[in-house]
Amino acid sequence: MRAVYYMQAVDFDWGDFGYQLAIDADGNVYESTYSDPDPIPVFGPELSPERRPMGVNGSHVGAFKAGNMGICMIGHFVTRQPTPAARYSLVSVLAMLSAISGLNPVGRTDYVNPVSAKAATVDMITTHRDWHAANPDSGATECPGEAFHRVFPSVRQDVRDLLR
Repeated sequence: MRAVYYMQAVDFDWGDFGYQLAIDADGNVYESTYSDPDPIPVFGPELSPERRPMGVNGSHVGAFKAGNMGICMIGHFVTRQPTPAARYSLVSVLAMLSAISGLNPVGRTDYVNPVSAKAATVDMITTHRDWHAANPDSGATECPGEAFHRVFPSVRQDVRDLLR
């Protein structure tokens, strides 16, 4: 985690880790982008007009980062899947974030960046690659890796099932 933080905060000069959360192979969940001193990651102290907690911006999807929550699965998933522990943590965290934010994990959204007005229609729970596909100027990425990307729709289903 320290090496990834250093690369993103110092080498890339982002000032912080690019994602709000990171999950390692053992299923440990780390707060990556600092939100505030309370013990709840991702959300800052402000509430939205709908009285929901507001997420703190990360740097994970360029023109689409405002209002998005980024979770970094630590690993290289081009030919293999995340460990069961990592996947369990991902599904659990996504279910919690969906519940808190009032989001349908299998739905789609017409996203509009409140700062730049950049727009895209995407799945409510999506991958880094899908956001970059919506904004070709931001550069291509393999994230989350071909093997994991192929089965990612099942993550959305697992989140929905956990919320039932």
